[in-house]
Amino acid sequence: DGQFENFTVHALPLLDSSVPLRSLRLRSSLHYLSALWVNHAVKRKVAVLEYSGRAELCSSVDASLSLASSYLTKVVLKHFDFDYGQFWPLIDACPALENLELLDVWTFYSVTISSSSLKHLRIVSCLFYNGFRINAPNLLTMCLDDVNVNGPLGHDSLVLENLSSLMTASVSVYHCFYPKHYVKTELHFFHGLSHARNLKLIAPLYEVCTNSLTISG
Repeated sequence: DGQFENFTVHALPLLDSSVPLRSLRLRSSLHYLSALWVNHAVKRKVAVLEYSGRAELCSSVDASLSLASSYLTKVVLKHFDFDYGQFWPLIDACPALENLELLDVWTFYSVTISSSSLKHLRIVSCLFYNGFRINAPNLLTMCLDDVNVNGPLGHDSLVLENLSSLMTASVSVYHCFYPKHYVKTELHFFHGLSHARNLKLIAPLYEVCTNSLTISG
């Protein structure tokens, strides 16, 4: 970590910010230094960003991180937890974003992914403690694998809306299938998947066994 800090301090000032950057792949638990690299890449019009913390730490995202860019087309975030107000600006500020992957990401606050440019969405081993909403009219493929979604009493835990272009979906989601108080969550969920031509549903039970249903048409 000390070597990375020393390298960052000396290397960043030497880089030419005017030269476009195609991709950045970064894995570090040093939040502030990582944010410096990511912000530098965004200034250089990076198209592909893969940013990972460490699995054993589940790093927090530094407040100085900014992904506001009209050039980002793919973002992969792995091993992070988000504080209130950190997540949705990352998506709203990327009007050209087509591919989004969230791997081992969790937050205690409600999350909304609303994008007209998004085409491919992959969410694996994530926890959204206070509700999760997806609104993506041009989304083609969606994978929700081992996603734990909870919601406040009287509200839907997971809402899928305006997925009219969806072609292929694979879904394994906990809790939203078995809400304690509101069955309507399940009905809203399946309605959101009604446009998919190839659909795989894995509905985990609280027992060890798992039900699986594959639909193609």
